[in-house]
Amino acid sequence: MKILIIDDGDRSLDPVLELLTMAGHEVSCETESTRNLLMQVDRFRPDIILIDTDSPTRDVLEQLCILTAHNPLPMIMFSDDSSSQSIVAATDAGVTAYIVQHIDIARLQPILAVAEARFRREQKLREQLDVAAQRAQERKMIDTAKGMLMVAHELSEEEAYRRLQQSSMDHCLPMAAIAERLIKAIG
Repeated sequence: MKILIIDDGDRSLDPVLELLTMAGHEVSCETESTRNLLMQVDRFRPDIILIDTDSPTRDVLEQLCILTAHNPLPMIMFSDDSSSQSIVAATDAGVTAYIVQHIDIARLQPILAVAEARFRREQKLREQLDVAAQRAQERKMIDTAKGMLMVAHELSEEEAYRRLQQSSMDHCLPMAAIAERLIKAIG
């Protein structure tokens, strides 16, 4: 696994680097904080990001938000800041696991595993949500087209639906595509 470590704290991360390297991970450690996070991610292409910070700053959180929007990755943040405001802000920015306290070497591997599993689960839920939103949009388009057919040709709802369905089969196109064409043509 490729792990990008962002060292934005006051602690030495040498033991962490050593443990991860010994465990067979490819590790890159950056000490320039997260100012260039997007460039660092683009250059190294990590599987997971580990951030050590005293407290997540607004700049750090903004960079994480941009990263999450364009290239979501599992992110673990170790911080001394236990305020609920910081925890919520970090998780809203895309942090998968927010650990309050120093990096405990003995717990690092399980934390990595949990963060990766949680990230995959969240990605799957996002995909399912996107599919549901797309289906709802298609259903709305079909209902609009059906309504237009009902008014234009004085059809019942069932008859209008059957016409859309038949046109879909005749043209080998999904009903949503037929509905969209109809809305553009009539609308």
